Amino acid sequence: MKNATRVLSLIILLFLLAGCAGENLPEQTIDETQKYNQPEVTIDEVLKYDETGYYISEIQWLNNEDIFLKIVQSKKAGENNDLPINKLFAVNIKTNKGALLFEGHENDFHMDGNTLILCDNNKMYAYNAEYCLEFVNLKLEKSYNLKEKFNEVFGENTYVATSLNINKEGICSLIYNGDIVTFPLDDVENHEILIKRTSELVNADKLNELINAGQLDDCKEVPATYYYLPLWSPDGKWMLYNERETLEGHDSKVIMYNIADKKEKSFNFKYMDCYRWGEISNYVIGCTWPTYAPKPEIRVYNLNNDKCKSFVLDEAINSISFRSINVLDTAGSKILLSCFKAGGRPLLMLDFITGEIEWVTEPNSRVLNAVISPQKDKILCYSINSNISNLEVINID
Repeated sequence: MKNATRVLSLIILLFLLAGCAGENLPEQTIDETQKYNQPEVTIDEVLKYDETGYYISEIQWLNNEDIFLKIVQSKKAGENNDLPINKLFAVNIKTNKGALLFEGHENDFHMDGNTLILCDNNKMYAYNAEYCLEFVNLKLEKSYNLKEKFNEVFGENTYVATSLNINKEGICSLIYNGDIVTFPLDDVENHEILIKRTSELVNADKLNELINAGQLDDCKEVPATYYYLPLWSPDGKWMLYNERETLEGHDSKVIMYNIADKKEKSFNFKYMDCYRWGEISNYVIGCTWPTYAPKPEIRVYNLNNDKCKSFVLDEAINSISFRSINVLDTAGSKILLSCFKAGGRPLLMLDFITGEIEWVTEPNSRVLNAVISPQKDKILCYSINSNISNLEVINID
């Protein structure tokens, strides 16, 4: 097991909303003269939020010392308000001090995929299906009401709000009337179709099933194969998306679409639940859906040689057995996995080049979210044990 240094401890509600699709974040250099120029917040002040019913819903690295925390008020605690309250913090893990970057209401809806995108010019976007906040040197510069704008431009019930993805250039992708469209964040009106939907329609029963499951919006016409969760590659040159059949078992094809030459690469993955880009745009990683898949499996597709590796994790590792897995993060050839087992949710590290597998935390640890630092030497780990929630840094080789 790895060496862990505890940096925060909170008593909070026992749930965390965590997505498994998205991309690793580049290291950001923050201007020291402007860093934390908002009123400073001490760690003790941050810790008091748990007393009013808040929980951590997002953790990320800004660079190798600064971390991003999204703290959300629970629905129960916010029942007297129209919407629960969001608080975004930046905290330095060495000084344990930071700043409140933003406070406001949201609909407490967690979308698949990262909600924080770091850019190369000290800009970052924090977003969900309702809004997008633009920060420069940790200072809020602009906010976008996405729901209002999308309803105005596209119309209600014509787009899949949870399909929104934003790259570091501020270009958005969205599923609209079954097509994958792209547009600048500040110019939604000039959207263009990147990938057009198929024309075959599903039957009424299947349509209702997909709508009730939240996988499609209530449109009159949807394709028999439908597109799911488009994701920009880290370099912005590819669009990754899933073409799913409207059949039990979720037969699906993972497609990588080259923006420049309009050519595709793809691999099939039955029972796939989630997928993401690797740290760089050379690899795509998919993971099985435990409800349907007979065995936990990871597949890694190499865009350079068009080969796909499969890792079936159906046997005990160092005498530790688990039921299912979830991809939390990637760094180089390393994949950080959350393993679901009786009495715990420990972390496992898989190297898809060497095939080596190593436990990162103790078998009975309950890790709800974890991310690897930009320099790949630490893991920011959020866990709950005996109703005590810990945010800690684990040093890795």
